[in-house]
Amino acid sequence: MGHRVFAYGTLMFPSIAHAVAGEAAPARSARLDDHARHALRDRAFPGAVPRPGSRIDGRVYEHLSAAALARIDAFEGNLYRREQVWVRVGEEGRACEALVYLLRPRWRALLLARDWSPEQFRRDWLDRYLEICGEASPQRRPTPGPTAIGRR
Repeated sequence: MGHRVFAYGTLMFPSIAHAVAGEAAPARSARLDDHARHALRDRAFPGAVPRPGSRIDGRVYEHLSAAALARIDAFEGNLYRREQVWVRVGEEGRACEALVYLLRPRWRALLLARDWSPEQFRRDWLDRYLEICGEASPQRRPTPGPTAIGRR
């Protein structure tokens, strides 16, 4: 069966998810209720934190192998902790469990008061992220965590 991962930031881009995980995985639109996504100070990637009444739109990747999950763990680094959550998948809103990477409390000072913009990331950072992820593909060496890239 594999693992299910909810992505709300850079991993929402299938090309990045594939480069990081080292395998393609089926994905569907999904949402995470009672959480908010924020831009992070001096970072190209977002962080998410619990927030009652808020919601994050993203993608859920299914059937990821243990090796892919280990690569995602390495990519996410120490800014985030992996947690099990319930997400709503697809237009029908079917509830299912998934893993998500939430910003650790000790890093919450990095949160900005605005949402992170996937469109701005696509315009300003996507090509650079893909270049770095390709250089660090599973066939070459471990993927760098987000702290290694995306800082201005």
